[in-house]
Amino acid sequence: MCKKILLVGGGTGWHVFPLINLQIFLQKKYPETQFHWIGEANSIESRVAKENSIRFSPVICGKLRRYFSIKTFLLPFQIFTGIVQSVAIIMREEPTAIFSKGGYVSLPVAIAGWILRIPIYLHESDSIPGVANKIVGRFASWIFCAFPEADKFFEQKKILWHGSLLSAEIRVMAQEVVTPNTRTQILISCGSQGSATIFDAILDLLPRAQDIDFHILLGVKNLDYRAKFEQFPNVTIADFFYNQNDYLRMVQKCDVVIARSGSSIFEFEALGLHMILIPHPFTGNNHQYWNAVAFEKKGHELLEQKNIGQLEKILEKYRTYKKSPEKIVVDRTIFHIIAATLSQK
Repeated sequence: MCKKILLVGGGTGWHVFPLINLQIFLQKKYPETQFHWIGEANSIESRVAKENSIRFSPVICGKLRRYFSIKTFLLPFQIFTGIVQSVAIIMREEPTAIFSKGGYVSLPVAIAGWILRIPIYLHESDSIPGVANKIVGRFASWIFCAFPEADKFFEQKKILWHGSLLSAEIRVMAQEVVTPNTRTQILISCGSQGSATIFDAILDLLPRAQDIDFHILLGVKNLDYRAKFEQFPNVTIADFFYNQNDYLRMVQKCDVVIARSGSSIFEFEALGLHMILIPHPFTGNNHQYWNAVAFEKKGHELLEQKNIGQLEKILEKYRTYKKSPEKIVVDRTIFHIIAATLSQK
């Protein structure tokens, strides 16, 4: 097994928590393995790494924008600085492998790893990779994709397995018998950015939905909505969960989720929720839309943000909906494949 694995990924919880899930699995299977995390300073990943006792090193990275911004001119200097910092960290830590989950911070680290000939492993959560992961994929030794639809964006010979990096806790929760609530429980989980449109739509329909309980995850950038939602007695509010298990317990007790269509959809699926997916229309390559299309084929709802006015009509179909009590078997084969591949190093 690799003696030390460098973890890289951040920017959102859905880049961060899958890395924690992998780290916990590998640490249990190979207790002697050491881990070190590279990410941005004062970020979600820095806090989560600290809370999980994983050594952390910050680097500078630049955002790969698809629109004009004066900050774009700084990008080459930011990436170069990040590469230099990453080279220094890698030379100091001497990892035997780098595992990248994504986010802009992964790019300078992957380039530094390639320069120093460190094997790079990449996991892609979306059906269409972002710019950073498309580039990182060129340097990667092996690639794992959550969606088979993402395969065409990478070298086929590098793709080793498909699956999402779900936690062991999800596997246990999926087997638990949950006593159904007499009232339908709806989760609102839209991430931190671009959620205002959905929150405004929920606020508009709440006066006519007092027979439903809503559980709303605001995200750290939407705290101004707390006072607005607190006016309704059937609403429970959480700002953000740095503890993944607390978040999963919130998900587990719900029947329906209104959400964007990032990688969290695999968690919703594993815990049996019916999804009303409203893709963020301004994501790179419109990947959230295509994620939602893939899940629409499984029977979930796809609602484009431009048609947000139809949300209440769609929600009416699930006003008394209760998720199936049938237990779900969560496939975590991908963890064993990753462990086996790393052990060959």
